[in-house]
Amino acid sequence: MKKVFLLAAVAFATSVNAQVVQFDSEAIGMTDTANEFPAETALGSNDAIDAYLAFTDSYKASNIKNNDYNVVKIGGNEVLTKGGMQGSANPKDVNGNSPAGNVAEGTAPSVPVSGCVYGITAKADGIVYVVAKLSSNKAYTVFEDGAAIGYKAAMEANNAAFPDSKLFVEVKGEGEYNLVTTAIDQLEHIATGDPASEIKVNGLGVIWFPVYNGGKYLFNACGSKASVSGMYFATAEQDVVVEGTDSEAPKDAFTIYTAGADGIANVAATAKAENARMFNLAGQEVGKNFKGIVVVNGKKFMNK
Repeated sequence: MKKVFLLAAVAFATSVNAQVVQFDSEAIGMTDTANEFPAETALGSNDAIDAYLAFTDSYKASNIKNNDYNVVKIGGNEVLTKGGMQGSANPKDVNGNSPAGNVAEGTAPSVPVSGCVYGITAKADGIVYVVAKLSSNKAYTVFEDGAAIGYKAAMEANNAAFPDSKLFVEVKGEGEYNLVTTAIDQLEHIATGDPASEIKVNGLGVIWFPVYNGGKYLFNACGSKASVSGMYFATAEQDVVVEGTDSEAPKDAFTIYTAGADGIANVAATAKAENARMFNLAGQEVGKNFKGIVVVNGKKFMNK
């Protein structure tokens, strides 16, 4: 894929941690006023992923700090909210519709072809975390090589109505879509008497999903424009923490997700112990020595 590099954009992805791709909207040429940027404009790279704008759209710089939280730590590594960006046009598919699909009618998400969409090319097997400002009443979609896949999302939801709260949702893929088009209704520390559609809170958070070497991915909000400040690559699920560091009364670190045994991880030992059949992403059965993302009993795992 040929990337479009703008003036001074070559070094903006440099990070003290090679797994972090910290966006720098100023270096890319974005300002507070939306201006058009072409498809494949490079946003940053590391040894594992290349990040870029998927389609031509007008983008502006956007600090995605929320509720005084301005830092996301993934596995202890910082991704800042400054340097973020937001597009102008809602993503649309080839028929001019939202990519979200209609879960109630059993229709799967459709691939976007325009609007504010972020592209990723994976250069290693693992997990990509997208650091973004999320909304509980918006749907998000992730596509792998043109097909919708599942993901996990976590965000802080601290505000006057919902203090010390966080949201988490797991969206299934591969024919089992449960996209939450009204709200992420798994809200901790909050009475659940109110309808999920009435939650409607914004928060700083992450959406993460497995990737394989050579795979091409799209990430977008549906009916909205996702504001993103960076990405992170890991080989197994990580704890996710948000904190506020740039105010007179800094916010304490707040864990919005703790990596668990049911997460995306290296389960080669488990698969081998159970003598389970393993398949690659093309549906071909592979042996226990195969390296990369495998499907075991309908679920994706990392086999090292």
